[in-house]
Order: sequence, then C-alpha cells, then structure tokens
Amino acid sequence: MVLPVGSPVWAVAITPDGTRILSGSVDGVIRIWDIASSALLATYSVGSFIYGLAVNPKNKSQIVIALRAGTCIILEIQ
Repeated sequence: MVLPVGSPVWAVAITPDGTRILSGSVDGVIRIWDIASSALLATYSVGSFIYGLAVNPKNKSQIVIALRAGTCIILEIQ
C-alpha cells in the first residue's frame, strides 16, 4: 500500500481497531486513511509541523499531536 500524502511525513499512527492510518506531515496536515481501501477519509489542518501522533487506545476518535512549536494538542476526529 502506498498512500499519496504529497508532503514529507514525520508521524504515523494506526487506530486501535486496525482500520485507519493517520499521517502527520510537515505541511501541518493530518490525513486519515482507510486501510482496507486506501481511501483518504479526512484531513485536519493544525497549522504547524507535526512531529508525532498517538491515538487514544480507548477512544479512537481522540488523538494527541506533538507540534514543532513545542506543544501538544488533543484533537477530536470523526
């Protein structure tokens, strides 16, 4: 599987149920992909270089993002 992100990727995560991949790029965009179909499901712009991603193992709609600015944010996704 090759996902056409379009910007250098520095962070990836897989949801606990194994159905989605999240990628975080230098363009400040999180992309959510369906593993079975490779379809791009959603994008979220956080406005800063993304260094890390983690998915809450008990709530796959909640992710933590580590940003270049030296901060972490919690984001609720669909």
